[in-house]
Amino acid sequence: MTIDHTPRPLDAGAIERREFLALCGRGAAAVAGAGLVGGCAAPPARAEDAPAAPPGGPPRYQARDYGALRGLRAITDEQVEVHLDLYRGYVRRTNALLEDVWALRGAGRFDATYQELQRRLGWEWDGMRLHELYFDNLAPEAAPLAPDGRFAKAVADVWGSVDAWRAELLATARMPGVGWVICARDPASGNLWNAWVEDHEKGHWAGGAPLLVLDVWEHAFSVYRKPTERAKYLDDVMANVDWAAVERRL
Repeated sequence: MTIDHTPRPLDAGAIERREFLALCGRGAAAVAGAGLVGGCAAPPARAEDAPAAPPGGPPRYQARDYGALRGLRAITDEQVEVHLDLYRGYVRRTNALLEDVWALRGAGRFDATYQELQRRLGWEWDGMRLHELYFDNLAPEAAPLAPDGRFAKAVADVWGSVDAWRAELLATARMPGVGWVICARDPASGNLWNAWVEDHEKGHWAGGAPLLVLDVWEHAFSVYRKPTERAKYLDDVMANVDWAAVERRL
């Protein structure tokens, strides 16, 4: 069999395919040279390209003094102190993360380390702030909810009665899992709802203003109650709600 080695002209389609492959190769090289991986830009190559860190350093938070919470109904002082120590840990870690993020921002390093610190910051900051909201709406010798008060009227307008609102709130708080239950208000519409927040940072309704915050992590009651006694703990919490604080938020 004789093979014909005479060169033949390429058809237009073959030329277009070759040009396309060549362009793809040049494009891949350009992407690699620019430091683009997975659609994310690498840190700036030059220090002058990096955005300047805001002046004054990162914000710092101080743990609040909740010594006045001792003497709650049913919830022991030891439980309160353990819970407060855990809260102070969130404050410390929030400050440490802010310092690390601030330093990376100033160096123009927006790499995987920066990204993971940013993700973690939401956990720690929300853990700090939600504990403050929870502690702020508790008080020893708290008075019962006034049926003619602003908050009672607000929930009755939505649920039909305070009892119906409370039943839904506690049913939500007894759901399996760890997190928070928040009765919140939508500032845009005035609507109220009972929301479940997973962990600290998952499930917040955007823009919602917290009115009543319940901590339903086991650490909130594990010192003085069994892990299976969340329902009893919730009754203890509701007996210590500072409704005046709740109404101020409303």
